[in-house]
Amino acid sequence: MLFIIFPVSCKSGKKEAEKNMMLNATRISDGDSFEGRGDAGTFRIRLYGIDAPEMGQDFSRKSKETLGDLCKSGPLKVVVINKDRYGRLVSNVYNSKGQFINQIMVAEGMAWHFKKFSSDPVLDNLEKEARQSRKGLWGLENPLPPWDYRKDHRRE
Repeated sequence: MLFIIFPVSCKSGKKEAEKNMMLNATRISDGDSFEGRGDAGTFRIRLYGIDAPEMGQDFSRKSKETLGDLCKSGPLKVVVINKDRYGRLVSNVYNSKGQFINQIMVAEGMAWHFKKFSSDPVLDNLEKEARQSRKGLWGLENPLPPWDYRKDHRRE
């Protein structure tokens, strides 16, 4: 499945210019973040507008594997939008096949549209379609959003 959609800009309180980078994924953290290495060094990347299951949560392994599969085909185009409170670069990411990874993760039911930080109507529609089709985590009886899971499993 190939999505060719122009990215929607993020409205954040910080005025940071978008920066494009080419990175190779070196470590997949979970279904919405990875480390990547490029000419300027190694960076921690957080996919903009999505939230994937946390480690230990239902469907977390499959979500992480899917992100890894999407990232392994070569250099990734990373369009940085801003930086989160953990120092990760919140970004739109495209693989060497031109696939918009953020959108694919939601369309395949591997992540939620993270509406707290994104009002992207494309991600919203992709999540609705995945829910209706019971794709990925939407095939579970009652999938728990990661933000609710984190509330109950805060790291000490």
